[in-house]
Amino acid sequence: ETVTNVCVESTARDAWNYDFDVILVSDGTASYSEELHEATLKNMAYHCGVVMSKEEVLELIKLGK
Repeated sequence: ETVTNVCVESTARDAWNYDFDVILVSDGTASYSEELHEATLKNMAYHCGVVMSKEEVLELIKLGK
C-alpha cells in the first residue's frame, strides 16, 4: 500500500535531498488515519516542499501554458 506518511513522504524527502522542487498534493494522497496524513503534510510544508490541493496544482499547470 502507498500511504502519505510512508512511501509518499520517503519519496518526497529523497526528491528534496536531490534538489528537486517538491509539490505534495494534499488531496491526492491518504494514510491509515487523518492524524498521520496531516502530520506528514505539516512536515513536508515546513521542511521539504510545498503542499497544494489538486485544484491549486491544476491552476499552476494552467498558468504555465
